[in-house]
Amino acid sequence: MNPETIDRELDLKIAAAMGIEIYFNDWDARQEIPLYIPSGKSWKTHSMEARPLPSYHKNYGAAFSLLDLFKNMAGFKLERGLTEWWWCGIEFISGLSAKGEGITAPIAICNAILSGLTVYPIIPMEKLNRETLMEMCKKRHVKSWTAHSSKKELMDLLAADEQTMLELMRSMMSSTPTQK
Repeated sequence: MNPETIDRELDLKIAAAMGIEIYFNDWDARQEIPLYIPSGKSWKTHSMEARPLPSYHKNYGAAFSLLDLFKNMAGFKLERGLTEWWWCGIEFISGLSAKGEGITAPIAICNAILSGLTVYPIIPMEKLNRETLMEMCKKRHVKSWTAHSSKKELMDLLAADEQTMLELMRSMMSSTPTQK
C-alpha cells in the first residue's frame, strides 16, 4: 500500500469523526476520489452537488481549517522538531488536551484533530429539532430569538452564544468516555 493511500485514509477518518457521509461514483472502481455533499442531503437526490473531500493530509489550508472546528474552545500549537517531524497540540479551555504527530505539519494537525474529536466531539446541531433549539435559547436568555425564528436562525444565535457552547461542551465531555 502506498503512502498516499494511507494518508487519504486519514482524510476519511476525519470525515467519519465529523459525521460527513462519503460517497464514490460508480465509475470510480478504485474509490480514489471520495465525495461528500456539503448540505448533508442524500446522494440519491443531490449527487450533482457532490464535492471532492478536501485533502486535509497534504493541504495546509484544509488542515488549518480543521482547527476552526473547535472555535474559541481551544488553542493550538504547531512545532517542528530537530528532525523533519512535526507535532501539534490542542488545549481545550476545560484543561483537557490532544496531540498529534506527523512527517508533515498537515498530518500532525490531522492526527491532533482526530485525537481532539474524542475529547470534544462535534455537536451535530443540525440534527437537533427546532423545539430543542428554542428551549436552549430560552434557557440561555439569548437575545433576538422569537417563536417565528427559523431553525437556521436559532442555530446561528446559539453558535454565537459562547456560554451555551461552553455548557454543551462540558456536558458532552462529562457524558463521553475518554479514550486512551
